[in-house]
This record gives sequence, C-alpha cells and structure tokens, in this order.
Amino acid sequence: MSHNQNLEEVLDAFSMELSHDRETLARYVESYPEYKNELIELSFEIRAVENEARLKPEAIDDPTFSSAWNTLQAAGSSSARSTNPFRKFQGKKFASLCKSLGLPKAFVVAIRNRQVEFESLPERFLVAASTALESTLEDLKTFLREPPNVLQTLEFKADKKPQIAQQVTFQELIENTELTDEERKTAVGYLGHDRSN
Repeated sequence: MSHNQNLEEVLDAFSMELSHDRETLARYVESYPEYKNELIELSFEIRAVENEARLKPEAIDDPTFSSAWNTLQAAGSSSARSTNPFRKFQGKKFASLCKSLGLPKAFVVAIRNRQVEFESLPERFLVAASTALESTLEDLKTFLREPPNVLQTLEFKADKKPQIAQQVTFQELIENTELTDEERKTAVGYLGHDRSN
C-alpha cells in the first residue's frame, strides 16, 4: 500500500478487498491512521450491504410471484421509511445530530445502520437519541430492533458468497472507535457507570 494515496483511493482499495473483517480493517487503519474514522464508517456500510445481499431471496422466474413480491417489498419499504427516525438527518443535519449526542459520525452511523446489538444500547442513549431525532422513544426502538440497514446509495458486488456480518455491542463500539476523551466520557456516560475502556 502506498502512503501517498488520498482518502478516495484508500477507501476504494479497502472496498475492493476480498474480506472486510477486523484484520483487514486493522491493516488499513495501521497503514492510514489519518483515515481511521472514514475506514471504520466504510467498514460498517460494507457490512450492512453484505447483510442485505445475504437476506435477499433467490430469483424465482414466475411473473405472478414477482409481481406479488414487488408489491410486498414496496409496502414494506414505504412503511420502514415512515418510521425511520434518521431519514430527516442527512449531511449537515446528521453532523449536528452527532454533535448533539456528543459522539463522532462513525459511531452514530454504526447505530443508524443497526450494526450494534439492540439489547446492548443503553436506555440513556436511546432517550437522548430519540429527543435529538425529534422522534418517540418507541419509534426509535422499533427501528433499531430491525435487521441491519443497507444504505440505498451503496452498491456492492461480491465475488464470493457474503459472510454474515457480526453486530457489536455498545461497549465494543466504544472500545473500537477512535474517540476523543470528551466523546469517550459521553459514550461511557450513556452506559451509566464509570468504565472508560
């Protein structure tokens, strides 16, 4: 890997890797520490895409079935969009959301994409997030209980069968995300006890 690559080249190279496991991510973060947050965010997005590929049904060559399936998917996706509390938070608004939660983008992206086990999300965090999202606590919980999200703008083709992406706990997310001292204190504060590692 050349150390003279810009962010886009590094992210492209990472996305072309055959495996996006922790070892691959660690290798890239070690080689390009200045792009650590972007690499972690891309890693979460790729995992979400891999989950989507795993969850897609195999093609069935039956026009009646295809029509019914398309109708069902359309109904499901419009319903999911209407309950997605993050849908209004894109670009600068998403950055403001992250700032109001006291957490970096990569951290909130992982939660938004449901790469964090729902059971591990602290109630304090859920209450703060629902307030910041101008959503009800129940709508946020319903959204975060669903399977991992796939960003509709991403396309990913695998040369081999995608592996099941493993979700992490909130604590593991704290441990594996580069956080400033203040962000770490905030994240640990959501846990409700004094653990800073």
